[in-house]
Amino acid sequence: FMINTHIVAHLVTLGFDKLLAAFIAGLIGFVRIGGTVLWGFVSDKLGRDPTYAVAILVTLAGLGCLIAMSEDSPMWYVYLAAVLYSIGHSAGNPTYGSVIADIFSGRKVGLIFGFLEISFGLGSAFGAWIGGYLFDVTGSYRWPFSLCLVCFAISGFAIHVCSKWHSQHAAERAASTAAIAG
Repeated sequence: FMINTHIVAHLVTLGFDKLLAAFIAGLIGFVRIGGTVLWGFVSDKLGRDPTYAVAILVTLAGLGCLIAMSEDSPMWYVYLAAVLYSIGHSAGNPTYGSVIADIFSGRKVGLIFGFLEISFGLGSAFGAWIGGYLFDVTGSYRWPFSLCLVCFAISGFAIHVCSKWHSQHAAERAASTAAIAG
């Protein structure tokens, strides 16, 4: 949410027109609509872990473009950064939620999602604030957006580790059940 909060200010700070900056923010939201459906479909076909890994790489590419952007960046680069970030970031809802449901399915999945939503809300509030604070301290959005890049990389790693853990324990449970039955 740091990006969504500060993208307009980032572009205006770089010298882009305010109306264009607002349009880019709207474009990010609009592209997320199709991206969310796309990633949900892909994760059902390829699996959660590989889909989320690809989505994180796309997100990181978009963030890298946003970080590297300057006042001399051509318009195609601005659009590329926005679309890459938006498409990658849109995987969060369908894949992240599906991974949690896959790993923690059962009676407590609603409670788990509830606690996750609390952490997402706190992260959203803190992200918006820390983005502004880091901009005030450094005079640039490169540091706050770099922090987002690191957080997305950690998210991708966490999903990968959790998926591997779940697969390993599912295989162990299946082997144990087969040994008992045999």
